[in-house]
Amino acid sequence: MAGKRFEEIDVQRINVLDADGTVRMVIAGKDKVPDPVLGGWQFKRHGPKMAGITFYNDDGVECGGLVIGGSRDPAGNYWAQMHLSYDQFDNDQILVLAYRDENGRRSYGLRFHDRPDTFPVDDMVRLTNMPEGPEKDRLLKELMDSGAFGFERMFLGRNPEGQPTIVLNDSKGRPRLRLSVDSADLPRIEVLDEHGRVVYTLPSTGETDRMAELERQVLELRQEVQRLKDGSSG
Repeated sequence: MAGKRFEEIDVQRINVLDADGTVRMVIAGKDKVPDPVLGGWQFKRHGPKMAGITFYNDDGVECGGLVIGGSRDPAGNYWAQMHLSYDQFDNDQILVLAYRDENGRRSYGLRFHDRPDTFPVDDMVRLTNMPEGPEKDRLLKELMDSGAFGFERMFLGRNPEGQPTIVLNDSKGRPRLRLSVDSADLPRIEVLDEHGRVVYTLPSTGETDRMAELERQVLELRQEVQRLKDGSSG
């Protein structure tokens, strides 16, 4: 039997199902986006409401999604966000393509994460049931520091300072190698220790200072040549 055809429909949410009723995809407006499912548990969604698409695997477990949002207030301030993610099996996102913009302070790029083999469901349930406050914040920080949720390992994109950047992190999520091009269009490679201190730079600080001094001298020579030209033409 052929399905029904529509030229146009208005709808707040569409649930796409397999023949056995398993949810495989949800397309929804911002007020109808389903809460996230991690480790077999459904948790409250935090952050600004955004319309999007949520994907589910053969078991009906969330495995990725796309959300897009943005708005401007009466004062002219705005925010915009796009987030496309793919989840590790029965866990959180490991590959993210994201864009974030707050009044022109924007960043965008690819992020790669390492996750443990299992999601800390019991700890998340405990956190969800705790009231807001210092104790909840402390427990969340402990879990994050311990690696219970995994760590970001790589970023490839544009940072909020406007620099194209590649950042490689160690197994604890600490930046250890950073490649960028600064606002003066100068390339830079930085090696960092486990405390975030830069221990090696290419070009070195001395080389950078010498380049800056040469550029200053060239600029002065150009200005002097221009003054001579202006004087001779007068």
